[in-house]
Amino acid sequence: MKVPEEAQIGWKRLLSMSAGSLRHHVASSLLQLSTVAATAAFLVFVIGEIVVIRASSDLATAVANPEGHMAQLIWILVVALMVCTISNTVSMLLSVRKRFREIGTMKCLGAFDRSILSLFLVEAALLGGAGAAAGALLGTGFSLLVAVWIHGGIILSEGIVSLLLAASGGAVVVVGCLAFLGAAYPAWQASRMLPVEAMRKMT
Repeated sequence: MKVPEEAQIGWKRLLSMSAGSLRHHVASSLLQLSTVAATAAFLVFVIGEIVVIRASSDLATAVANPEGHMAQLIWILVVALMVCTISNTVSMLLSVRKRFREIGTMKCLGAFDRSILSLFLVEAALLGGAGAAAGALLGTGFSLLVAVWIHGGIILSEGIVSLLLAASGGAVVVVGCLAFLGAAYPAWQASRMLPVEAMRKMT
């Protein structure tokens, strides 16, 4: 059965509700934002280390074993991305559990599954995008500072600035997508909850 257009929540309304919900649940929102930002910063920093290792191969301050060092960095990078996805999923699950009253009320007022699903996904997109952007900027700045500290200002002439900016853009996309995907199952779980189930778990 097709849902009447007037019964659905528009995107403008969804954005407004999501922003209000994030302000209302400020503690959990800051936790998720910090997790995403830390992952993005670490991702950019590790990529920056790889870029600097390659760019400084002809300098006197070059790493003694660049291949081995880069292999370690890549392994750490993979683990960090896994931790980001898992921690974001757990944070979203906890957020859903804290919002049984809100979900139950929305269901009782006639909210559709797709509206609740969209609400949680929009929140995840806002948190993921903001956290990834902030973390990428932090990681880029820190990576440049470390590179200049170790190799001197000459390292900036090797084109690492443009490469780091490209890495920052890639990190925003990757981490933002991971945060969004990590929220997909908890959001789907919340949308499928029956009103009586939400009210029963609330007490």
